[in-house]
Amino acid sequence: MATNAIVQSFALAQTEGADLASGDLSYLAPYYERLLAMQDAGSTETFSTVDSQSLSYQAQFGTQKAAMMPMGTWYIGTLLAQRESGDADEFEWGMAPAPQQTTGAGPITFGDPTTLAINAELSGEKLEVAQSFLDYIVSEDCSKALAGIGITPSYFSDEVVDTIFSLDGMPDDELSRTAFADTEVEAENPIGEFTNDIVTILEDTHSEILTGSSPVDEALTKAEEQLENEGLTA
Repeated sequence: MATNAIVQSFALAQTEGADLASGDLSYLAPYYERLLAMQDAGSTETFSTVDSQSLSYQAQFGTQKAAMMPMGTWYIGTLLAQRESGDADEFEWGMAPAPQQTTGAGPITFGDPTTLAINAELSGEKLEVAQSFLDYIVSEDCSKALAGIGITPSYFSDEVVDTIFSLDGMPDDELSRTAFADTEVEAENPIGEFTNDIVTILEDTHSEILTGSSPVDEALTKAEEQLENEGLTA
């Protein structure tokens, strides 16, 4: 059930020297080869099946049709809420660091921030209130409040981690705590002038590879040529 980010962003985060804007996409090849082998072995649903049947990861994992899935920590709150509402089964679950391409490295994963900003036109009392709100959002008090409802906060401390793991339905093993709080997080979409354009091209490449329209090397070479022709490389 892999989206392009699950393949491409892990590859970018875990491959030393990989650069989204370099025009060299060879670092993606082993990740796609591994996923294709998983599809062939039947250990994951095929990309075409997921697309044609509109399978959702919440339904698959929450009703125990999937044993494992790569997923962001933000899913914790969703799963706990769905268990309470009956949309998900009650079962023992836990978290583990994502597989690492290089032995001994990591654990390295990826993520993107949820951003907040202050309108540049604000002034006076409105500006002060907006600034106070932003100050609270990045504080430990706010982080503990968010953790208390199953939302992964921006600020981590032992108290914050203890808060989220005290929630009803959370796992209580050390590996889950490590996966939640002790990983190196790289940017899913590194900031760059052409990031959005590059990601759009790679979405098409992802579909080509996983539907079997093009072999891995051929699809990546085609994407590299498109990036160069459109002036999207550094």
